[in-house]
Amino acid sequence: MDKFDSRNLEQSPDGKDQNQSILELQVLNENLIQKDNKLDDKHQEKSFNVSKLLEPQQIIDMIPFGRYQLFLAALYFANFITNSFLCYNYSYLLILPQYKCLNQTTNLYENCENEYICQTLNQQQRGKLWFVDYQDVLSMDNWIDRLQMHCSEGYLIGLFGSMEFIGTSIAALIFPPLADTYGRKYFSYVSMWLTVPVMLILLIFRNNHIYYVALTLNGVCIGLKQFIFYTHIMEFMGLKTSIVSGLFFFVDGAVFTVSPIILYFITRNTQVFVYIGLSLSLITIFISHTYLRIPESIKFNLIKNNYSQLNEDIRNIMSFNNTPEDIQKRVMIELQIYEDSQTLIKQNEINLIQQQKEQGLLDQKIMLSQKQNSSKSLFDTLLDTKHAVYNLIMISVGWITSTFIFSLLDFFVKYLPGNIYVNQLVASLSMFGYLIAQPVAAISNNKISLLASFIASLGAVFIMTCVHNLNQYVFAFIFLLFKTALCMSLSAMYSIHLDLFPTQLLTSSYGICNFVCRLCSLLAPQLAELHNRLIPMYAMIAQCIAAIITTVFIKVSYSQTSK
Repeated sequence: MDKFDSRNLEQSPDGKDQNQSILELQVLNENLIQKDNKLDDKHQEKSFNVSKLLEPQQIIDMIPFGRYQLFLAALYFANFITNSFLCYNYSYLLILPQYKCLNQTTNLYENCENEYICQTLNQQQRGKLWFVDYQDVLSMDNWIDRLQMHCSEGYLIGLFGSMEFIGTSIAALIFPPLADTYGRKYFSYVSMWLTVPVMLILLIFRNNHIYYVALTLNGVCIGLKQFIFYTHIMEFMGLKTSIVSGLFFFVDGAVFTVSPIILYFITRNTQVFVYIGLSLSLITIFISHTYLRIPESIKFNLIKNNYSQLNEDIRNIMSFNNTPEDIQKRVMIELQIYEDSQTLIKQNEINLIQQQKEQGLLDQKIMLSQKQNSSKSLFDTLLDTKHAVYNLIMISVGWITSTFIFSLLDFFVKYLPGNIYVNQLVASLSMFGYLIAQPVAAISNNKISLLASFIASLGAVFIMTCVHNLNQYVFAFIFLLFKTALCMSLSAMYSIHLDLFPTQLLTSSYGICNFVCRLCSLLAPQLAELHNRLIPMYAMIAQCIAAIITTVFIKVSYSQTSK
């Protein structure tokens, strides 16, 4: 209510003097203002109570889980592994085959190395002085033969992986903020469609430079699917998110199991992985545009107040699931209550600000300060949060260690002792490492779980490096322990972020760590192709030691996991 202006008052009719009348009116004015403020407080309290009825996550959890969510999860799993069949199988795609060279003394073909062919023989004399022994189980019709890279430098072979990591890093840096602004739906579809030209390029062309471009795009696809499509799909899982997420790791890890079986028993032509990727992409794209349309992110529509689209999407999901009418009505009523509460809150905020402006109660300096606080940058939030910068540096070392070693092993496994099929098949069981971290953390805490995983990794890689002449099956078992510990470390690192950072920094901390570790992983393929095979082993030992040290000095500040 506006204040009375007492400056123009005249003497009252009942004979009271002017000063007394002014004083009485001023008191009346102050009482009216206090009454108005109490009414505003009641309105705010009412709107707050209404808004407490529902939160965005509660709306998601209300949607009944059914066929739609199951098919949507299966669609994502099938589409994601299209790229996994490439990035998990570089050891097969880029392994040098077994060679036979002509012994001009005996005039017989004998086993030889590619160094002998490149340095002594003429590479162009294939078929006369040397040939690839495809009868050997370790010889594959892969990219080395397809692109005629038998004598290429190691860094050119390593570039296949480095270019993919560049694409993933670009995707991690650029697209998530855009998805927060424009929605996740179209970026999810782009990640699906972009996979098709990538696979076609790898099938049609036979040029390593064109392959570098295609694999950069493949890295972009992986980034889009990991950082946008994944969170988009998981929003629809509601209370089943943890189960579906765990199942995803198993399905994705199954690529390590299926791939060596395909190569050993069906065909040793590694282009089969490209055909699988292309086929799965086309099938999932067709389904996503016909039978199972992917809606926009629920949280995005809530934030942007796109309630009409949100209502339509939720109705379609419940209709697909054959949800009973009474449940559908209850969900839509609760959604309407949420919409009304948010509308009331915003209207009250507008009215309050307008009223305060009219009463002149808002100081311009205070308004400016509030505006600056509301637009506080991520950097300022990091600096103002206790131990945030310190913990971010410490945990980044762990992220770099796990991701770098994973990437390194994708390329380096072909040079490890033993049989590559046995090593990869046994190591595929390491997916159980994702399940070990939580029980260990439940007994102790996330920090102990992470520390145990790095100590186990160090012990395994130390044995692999320093103990020679191990039986191939013993070596495969040690390799299994090594990869299981790495899987455990990745799972523990996702969990420990809840203990290190407040809610407003969680997403940003994941993004920063993922960007940094993937940027560092650019060097992993190059390290794997060094002529001295012990250097990568020593590098893994050094990284595990560094991760152990930094994990010990992490300062746990939060305990959101217990909430």
